[in-house]
Amino acid sequence: MKQKKSILSFIATAIAIFGFISCEKENMEISASITDFSTEILQGDSASVSITINGGTPPFAFRYKYFDGEKTLFKNIIDIPGRSYTFKTLPTKDVTYIAESVASYGLIGVASGTADIKVSPVTYNFSESIPSSKAAFMQMSTDELTYTSLLQLRSSNNKYERRVFFEFDISQFTKIIDKSRYNLKFWLVESHSLGVDKESTMDVKAILGPLNEAMTWDTQPATVDLTPLFTQNFISTSTTDQIEFEGNINSIIYPAIDNNVNKITIVVRELFNNVGNGGYWFIGSDTYTDESKRPVIDMLLREKLN
Repeated sequence: MKQKKSILSFIATAIAIFGFISCEKENMEISASITDFSTEILQGDSASVSITINGGTPPFAFRYKYFDGEKTLFKNIIDIPGRSYTFKTLPTKDVTYIAESVASYGLIGVASGTADIKVSPVTYNFSESIPSSKAAFMQMSTDELTYTSLLQLRSSNNKYERRVFFEFDISQFTKIIDKSRYNLKFWLVESHSLGVDKESTMDVKAILGPLNEAMTWDTQPATVDLTPLFTQNFISTSTTDQIEFEGNINSIIYPAIDNNVNKITIVVRELFNNVGNGGYWFIGSDTYTDESKRPVIDMLLREKLN
């Protein structure tokens, strides 16, 4: 029963903070402070803010505020287990966090201190590219990968449907630097007459691991197992139209780095309105005659904008 009352008391305390309830100074037996500091970070980095709590009994609830450029926002941290606690924030612009209050089992106290964080804008500059290590397409009716300089792409919802696959070995990068940006680039280099003047969407997804060269249409990676990377709308106005596709693929590169996986497989489909329009196109492969239109991954390094 006593434990139940304690839990209810803490909940009431948290509600008191969130409801802007204050108490007289002489009744406060708990206090807290943000460790005052001023720092500069690059856009995309996190900042750590440390607080110290005096008095009371854990767990604690802590409240701070900041101005977002339009209004003052209040944030609450609950279930703090000890008297020293550090939380991380990911500000996108200059900000000052100001301590507001602290609570513990029926006690409410003032909190003091500020954390000034200056966020410096960044730019991304090209560093290096790696080519695909394999490139192929698969047609449903043939049920096997085909390696050729022109990769056929078609969403027809029948046996003539074709998908394109790229394999990349990210260990080919000479260096991996945290917070870099990775962009995939490839080209539509020709169109069949069935693909001319049709509004279309290129759909790009990926999976960790090398291209499974023994896979069949039925054993290719399932859509639910693929990581969405980007989509890009396009219209080919003639059979000779050439269109570049480019998109950020950090969502597959970072997991590969974190899990020490060197190879990734990119899956390309045409999915206008999520079903395809029956068009027919050709993507330049790793052996396409024009080297500038072969699939690559570009690494762009993050640098402070001067």
